[in-house]
Amino acid sequence: MKEDSSLKFHLQNAKDHGVTQKEIAAVITHVGFYAGWPKAWAVEVSGEETSNEWCEAVSDEEYGKLK
Repeated sequence: MKEDSSLKFHLQNAKDHGVTQKEIAAVITHVGFYAGWPKAWAVEVSGEETSNEWCEAVSDEEYGKLK
């Protein structure tokens, strides 16, 4: 399966438009049930090349300050 390189862009764009970390996690979980867990896990694999802020638990206030 070819990795979709646009995922990083879409995650950053969602964050820039106010989507919270909890909302991102909920969407990824939802995708896992409907598209299959390998697709949901691909989000984590793609994120290895970026900062790990998506993996660490932070408050929504702290999350909003991340750039």
